[in-house]
Amino acid sequence: MNELNFKSIKIESNTSSRCANDITGLYRSTNGHRGDSIMVTEMADRLTVTMQQMERLIRALDDLKVNVLPKNPQLFTAMSEAPLEDLDRLREELSGYVRELKPAG
Repeated sequence: MNELNFKSIKIESNTSSRCANDITGLYRSTNGHRGDSIMVTEMADRLTVTMQQMERLIRALDDLKVNVLPKNPQLFTAMSEAPLEDLDRLREELSGYVRELKPAG
């Protein structure tokens, strides 16, 4: 069973967009190829969408933690399983995007 430490997760508004923009700027500054800017922009868009999905799942899990866990731990376990699996999948997706953006070297 997957475990998630809810206390360590902090969500700020616009976190995913800001992070994707930071990654885009970092890639551009280290790679230096202007022809890659379209690819980088598309990748930043994918990063943003993936991170927004992760944020929604984390908020849903936090809601379950507050509203379901204290009343029915077994129901919480059952209800949190799918979102945790989705988070794992999205983490892998995010890692793939970051690997693609890593400058050759």
